[in-house]
Amino acid sequence: MLLCSLDLAVNVALPDIAADFAAGMRATQWIIVVYVGGSASLQLGLGSAADAYGLKRFYIVGVAAYLIAVALIGVAPSLSAALGLRFAQAVGNTLILATAPALVTAAFPAERRGTALGLMTGVGTLGMIIATLGGGVLVDAFGWRAIFLARVPLALIAIALAVVLIDGRFGGRRAAAGGANTDGGKAGKAKMGGAAAGGGDAGKAKMGGAAADGGDANGGNTGKAKMGGANVGSARSGGAARGFDVRGAALAFVGFGALILFMTIGGGAGWTTPMALALGAVAALALALFLWWEGRAALPALDPRMLRHPVIAAALAALFLMSMATFVNLFILPFYASEVLGVNAKALGFLLMLSPAAAAVAAPAGGWLSDRMSAARLGTGALALCAGALFWFSALTAESGIADVAVRMALLGVGMGVFQAASATLIMGATPSDRLGSGGSLFALSRSLATAASVSLLSALFAARLATHSAAQPDGAQAFALAFGDAYMAAGALCAAAVCVSAACWPEARRRVGGMRRG
Repeated sequence: MLLCSLDLAVNVALPDIAADFAAGMRATQWIIVVYVGGSASLQLGLGSAADAYGLKRFYIVGVAAYLIAVALIGVAPSLSAALGLRFAQAVGNTLILATAPALVTAAFPAERRGTALGLMTGVGTLGMIIATLGGGVLVDAFGWRAIFLARVPLALIAIALAVVLIDGRFGGRRAAAGGANTDGGKAGKAKMGGAAAGGGDAGKAKMGGAAADGGDANGGNTGKAKMGGANVGSARSGGAARGFDVRGAALAFVGFGALILFMTIGGGAGWTTPMALALGAVAALALALFLWWEGRAALPALDPRMLRHPVIAAALAALFLMSMATFVNLFILPFYASEVLGVNAKALGFLLMLSPAAAAVAAPAGGWLSDRMSAARLGTGALALCAGALFWFSALTAESGIADVAVRMALLGVGMGVFQAASATLIMGATPSDRLGSGGSLFALSRSLATAASVSLLSALFAARLATHSAAQPDGAQAFALAFGDAYMAAGALCAAAVCVSAACWPEARRRVGGMRRG
């Protein structure tokens, strides 16, 4: 996770990359687009492949692919070569993001899983801090290639540690019909696939029943598991090794890749341009076919029942809305700080570091709390904190100071760190035990799509509001501050919506849904 988050340093190096290859900024920005789009489009397919052929194996392959790609990008002779290698790096990044949370979830019992996932989230956030502070130092001292080459020894260490420390039982997975995946408790009867109890007796629950989030499944009795309750052991009978849904993975690649390009090109060139319309149509068709096929495939890349699980669906939706809302800090706040407040590059780097630093501290605490209280309620509280911070950002003016921004950044970081740990606990705890790679992929995919949506939609909103305020306000700084406030009001509204969505994860809300279904 540290390796993946270090890629934030690439944003710092874009001007130097453009100068080195004598390319314009628009062309150089594809360094980011190819990486984000490639990761998003590959996540479901590669996550499913990791489930089928082994989490440990695919984790090591992912780190190796990442290592080779960053080493070659560091000596790339042209922008086109760098772009091709960025896609190869996206393959490695996708495998790491899919398998790392899956390995953590599989390795720790339910009563310690939140703490482990919180530490994992904190380590990833630590990488963002290192990238923010160290990226500029490396570029200034050694050039842009150093931010890629510096990751080679870290990747080598990661491979060595994985070979030595990761349990060999994660080298391959088989779907054992009727086998239970228990975390310190005993499973009840399972018609197909065992339920993970997380410390209690697994009971009667269809997929969409109780999920072990520390609130109402851990330690409780739920009866028989028809297709897995809190955490399904297996969804397939016969004990055969799971296969890989090539057709589903291909449709997901085309659909999500076209969707990312649609949002990128539409947000920049216009939503009604021929290219944007064509990409939107391809995305809609491919994703519709993907969902149709996944409902009929014997071994789907994404089990549709996962998206119908009340905990997984609500937690993913809340994660998407929160990530879309908070990403505004990385592409609008820097311009406000530099152009309106007049801060220098060093002060800007300090400001941008505050949220990741606060999140790095808060995430392990959030994971620890997730093991001791309802992760659903904890996540909702963290989202409310994020929403409050974003609304507070909207009150900043052209007369505000750096301290005003700093306290808001720190507050937002605390909310983000706690929520990410809580949502990881919810999603991975409710994911079938033979689908942990898919669960990790869904977690990462939600954040990738949110990033693209934030850049395309919120930046378009900001540009429109800036044009409106500039026409009515002769003072450019005042107009910018007003547009900035409008964008953050929209971001706060998105996060407030995430608060409402996350309430569906609460134990009492799930019990009401279950009662209505039984009635």
